[in-house]
Amino acid sequence: PCPHQRASASARGESTVGEPSSLESALIDASRLLTAEAVSHALIGSIADSVRTGWARATPNVDFALQSATSRESLVAAFVTAGLQHKGAFEHTVTFTHPNGALVQLASNPIFDQPIERAEFLSIGGSQVPVVRRDDLIVHKERSAVHPRRRKSIALQDQADIERLRGDVG
Repeated sequence: PCPHQRASASARGESTVGEPSSLESALIDASRLLTAEAVSHALIGSIADSVRTGWARATPNVDFALQSATSRESLVAAFVTAGLQHKGAFEHTVTFTHPNGALVQLASNPIFDQPIERAEFLSIGGSQVPVVRRDDLIVHKERSAVHPRRRKSIALQDQADIERLRGDVG
């Protein structure tokens, strides 16, 4: 199975076979690092969608939301020390490349603070990972889909994700 199928099966308590995918390994390593640094965080984005819906789609990266008060500078140091390569920083995100090549994006914005507090811990690859709730994913996707700088193709994917999160998986 693909990494999203493995992650969603794992979150449902089903067994998965084989070695973790590069995305799943990056997800677990990043969550462990964030936990070790005492950073409140939650899985967001495509993999969170897949975990919540059981519907896999291709993505090149793992996305985590961080509490807005998080010091990005100290996280960069911790992630680089752990072997991840710092790729860049933008207004609300920091991006790393995991040693296996997977991208890890950390987003820090006050809009994520409450969804992080409501996140539920799910078993992914044998690790307990905080994942934002379905309703919070829908709100995030709705906001992203109408953002003026969002590419049309990505906004359309957001709309499809919203429908799957609402139950349209057939």
